[in-house]
Amino acid sequence: MFKSKNNLLKYLKLSYRDYLSIIDNIANYYYTFEKPKLTKRKKYKISNGKIVTRTIRPCRYKLELLHIKLFNLLKNDIKFPKYYSGGIKGKSNIVNAKYHQGNHYFFSTDLTNFFPSISAKMIYQSLIKVGYSADVSNIITRLCTLNNELPQGIHPATFIANIVTMEMTSELKNFCEQYNITFSIYVDDLNFSSKTDFADKTNEIVRIIIKYGFKINRKKTFYKRGKALITGCIVRQNKVTPPSYVYYNFNRESISNKKEAIERYINRFNH
Repeated sequence: MFKSKNNLLKYLKLSYRDYLSIIDNIANYYYTFEKPKLTKRKKYKISNGKIVTRTIRPCRYKLELLHIKLFNLLKNDIKFPKYYSGGIKGKSNIVNAKYHQGNHYFFSTDLTNFFPSISAKMIYQSLIKVGYSADVSNIITRLCTLNNELPQGIHPATFIANIVTMEMTSELKNFCEQYNITFSIYVDDLNFSSKTDFADKTNEIVRIIIKYGFKINRKKTFYKRGKALITGCIVRQNKVTPPSYVYYNFNRESISNKKEAIERYINRFNH
């Protein structure tokens, strides 16, 4: 883990002058496009007669290469607790859902405008807490933010977002352990479950999330008993299965490579 800005710049093969030039012109390295949101059945999501989109801001040129190097650096330096599944090699939405298999009560919530809500200050402070020096944290933060936000679309975006949530999830995990509640996180999707009713604990869970500067999406927040849809998977008492729309998409797909991809995804539930 680099403690010196000179060592970091050497790793990036970047002079301090070039670094300052990139920072001064950071907006020129980004482009923006709107990605349509899809329904479960792969159709465009419509609201008020318009297609619902999310803003993606990838970068290009030299900054993209720097982001790849920073992503590799962060991956080597930082290990997440086992209850993290999003953006981590060898894990998936299915792995996340399987944490909750066998439980009866479920509480899930989604963080609103997740990536734009992560500020440069949040990133900088989180990097300091995981062990980077102030100088190194400052360089990483400035290279990976645009207009004081974490852009969705850059290589290390999800990994950095995971780092930012670590302090919050640590408190959530400690709270959940007191009441035998299973907790997991998949990027901006937080899931809780238990064999016993814990409805009276959900307000405290929400309070902890808000305490760290995040907002929950009320439309994607639910508490229920029985089976539950968690990160796109149906969690039942004794198994985790794909939801019906996955089979619907498989049956209607005519392009062989896409059909095979869906079939491979379905088969992953058996492993």
